[in-house]
Amino acid sequence: MLRSTWHPKDLIAGIIVVAVGALALWEAYSYELGTPARMGPGLFPYGLSIILIGLGIGIMVFDARRPRNENSDRIKISLRALVTLPASILVFAFVIDRFGLGPATFLAVFTSTFADRSLTPVKSLTIAFVVATLCVVIFRLVLGLQVEAVKW
Repeated sequence: MLRSTWHPKDLIAGIIVVAVGALALWEAYSYELGTPARMGPGLFPYGLSIILIGLGIGIMVFDARRPRNENSDRIKISLRALVTLPASILVFAFVIDRFGLGPATFLAVFTSTFADRSLTPVKSLTIAFVVATLCVVIFRLVLGLQVEAVKW
């Protein structure tokens, strides 16, 4: 039977997204915003935080109250995801200084793909390679970020 009720997990998710956006907005005010013609360092975090707050409100309004099956309220927690996603962040943090942006991104993305059981090793390697290549192109070549693409 379908019925429209409030679902606390979606409501909490929306509140968390709004809270993160509000914290980012609070921090963005400590930087100069500048003008649209001459953007300051706080303009991008300010805009991003506004988008986060809007998305959080959207989650609370549209996703927390919609028709669902009575059996769909079970929360499934993936232990694999709880372990591999933080591990991928640690891998990136430890590898970027030693080997550069490309290998760090590749290893972090490859590590994070273990959270999904449906990905084959070939798909995982392909995803990691494409994301690492895009990161090097975007951050190093296009934006000119002062980080080495590959260190030996």
